[in-house]
Amino acid sequence: MAKSNIVSMDTVVRRVASAHRLSLLDARAVLDTLLEVIVDGVSKNKSVNLTKFVKFYPFVSQAYVARNPQNGKPVRVPCKRRVKFHAFDAFVAKVESCSAKYMMSPKPKGCSKPQKPRYPTKC
Repeated sequence: MAKSNIVSMDTVVRRVASAHRLSLLDARAVLDTLLEVIVDGVSKNKSVNLTKFVKFYPFVSQAYVARNPQNGKPVRVPCKRRVKFHAFDAFVAKVESCSAKYMMSPKPKGCSKPQKPRYPTKC
């Protein structure tokens, strides 16, 4: 995977520090606290809403029976606590507008060139 497809934590820290005139350590502390609050809230079975951006919430997956690919025998997969992510409309609209702009013009403003998808986009 090409490095240009990834926005690393260091990149985010630098942008936050630059945008708010913080030291890199202060910006990292702010982001670490944000992530800690999200993880702590979801681990306590609460939804965490970041308005106009995203909602993280816990759920319990159902137990089911799968097949062992090596021998075909059934295997019980137990229920498990998991985390879901829901992007709010403002976030989705920004992503979709960049996709639409890229399709209509070779170099849209505010949207970087889309990269080859890492995962299949069709079922």
